[in-house]
Amino acid sequence: YSLPQLLEAIRPSYEAAKQHAAENSTDKVKRGVGLSIGIYGCGLDGVDSSEATVELTPDGVILYSSWEDHGQGADMGALGTAHKALEPLGIAPDKIKLVMNDTAITPNSGPAGGSRSQVMTGNAIKNACEQLVAAMGKPDGSFRTYDEMVTEGIPLRYTGKWTMSTASNCDLQTAQGSPFGVYMYGMFMAEVAVDTKTGKTTVEGFTAIGDVGKINNKLVVDGQMYGGIAQGIGLALSEDFEDLEKHTTMLGCGIPYAKDIPDKFDLYYIETPREHGPFGAAGVGELPLTSSHVAVINAIKDATGVRVRHLPAPDMPPLHQQRGVIHSRQRLALAIKRPQQAVPGVVDEQQHMGELKERLLPQLQPGRDARQHRFLRRPDQGGAARLIIIILQVNSKHQPHAPSRLGAALHQH
Repeated sequence: YSLPQLLEAIRPSYEAAKQHAAENSTDKVKRGVGLSIGIYGCGLDGVDSSEATVELTPDGVILYSSWEDHGQGADMGALGTAHKALEPLGIAPDKIKLVMNDTAITPNSGPAGGSRSQVMTGNAIKNACEQLVAAMGKPDGSFRTYDEMVTEGIPLRYTGKWTMSTASNCDLQTAQGSPFGVYMYGMFMAEVAVDTKTGKTTVEGFTAIGDVGKINNKLVVDGQMYGGIAQGIGLALSEDFEDLEKHTTMLGCGIPYAKDIPDKFDLYYIETPREHGPFGAAGVGELPLTSSHVAVINAIKDATGVRVRHLPAPDMPPLHQQRGVIHSRQRLALAIKRPQQAVPGVVDEQQHMGELKERLLPQLQPGRDARQHRFLRRPDQGGAARLIIIILQVNSKHQPHAPSRLGAALHQH
């Protein structure tokens, strides 16, 4: 559990970023800094296991595993773990041959998901290699050669198995349990600039500090962190898959471009050995997407006072510049927000609430929307949150898949 150390480690970067944001914010471009904490378990939510096999050959060692690779670096994970485990033999990495995912000859290593493979399959690889090292050992502390192993009839092939026996399934009634034996921890900091005219948010910098245990291969871990945080930026600002008619291509779904990812991108690590990880390692794959998007949203809040509650965060002009029909919940939330600081060009909130209620009243039927009608008839100005609820209730009840008359009324307002 390294969150206190992670918080202290990111403090200097955070203080410098806050000062930069304050010094460089203008009426046209607001800058802010957001933090978030990420925690994720390594495994399949309960008891999990994996297998791997090693075989001694005249030229070195063959490692058989089904550690599936979809770009995350399974080959380096397997090679790095095996090389470390075979260190007593002095075998160079180029003498370790990988046979991966040919399930006719490779054992069941389980799925490459849940950030489990470095822990589960890594431990299985470690176990298999340790069996081989033990079999090759001589009483004097040296090791048998391949020919000596054959001459003495000692097996050349060993299958390692490993089970996360300390984990347990969560109770279906209470949702409590101990689903993972190894966790990953991270701190994320986003620096954003928000154009107050268009609402366009740009991530200008990103800093992450991760604790993924003892690092197997830093370049691979860096790649996982860069890629996962890029996905987090897309999740926060552009990705949307909900409209099955509109979001039918990668472009239509709003995947981020290279230009959307900042050049100022700093990664740091605190290495806390994990008791149940192979040589102290944890996973890494899903850590960077645990909450990197939250850091971006928190930075928008810091810059503008606007709390975005539906992703992706929208681009939208200030209220007095809007035209057309409002189509989404997040636009409605922003349209009737309560800013924490004055924003030039945004109308006075109390005046706006009164006028907005008058716009909404004609759209409600007293019998059908009785509670909402009574609320809007109250003499006090009411709250923005309640107005959002009214709009969404009516919109979802009567026209769930189309812009509502209330939305049109808001834009006319």
